[in-house]
Amino acid sequence: MPVHVECGACGTVVSTAFGRVFGDASDTPHACLSCSTSSAIQHGAASSPSHDGTPLVHRPGYDDPQPVVTDSPPEAAGDPDPIYLEEVRNREHARTNDTSEDGFTHSDDDFQALVAE
Repeated sequence: MPVHVECGACGTVVSTAFGRVFGDASDTPHACLSCSTSSAIQHGAASSPSHDGTPLVHRPGYDDPQPVVTDSPPEAAGDPDPIYLEEVRNREHARTNDTSEDGFTHSDDDFQALVAE
């Protein structure tokens, strides 16, 4: 039994275990980590020359489009009281003093002095 086989796409030598797990019925891989991504290989790219590794099943909630996050206000805001990135950047930050569980008190001034060193 051979120890290594060649990738059918790029010719890179891979282990027979890789060919057995990800390759076609004759244990020949048609993609490897040198010429494809691990995600594409997990989705079948190595099992056939015609597969590109695109998931064949739609997973609701996972594959759905996600809302776009921008730092400029939308034309028509449907969300009540939206907060925009520019507003957060321009806010005044209050100085805080805090005492930890061991009694050590620290403040933002202490942190700034540490950073300045």
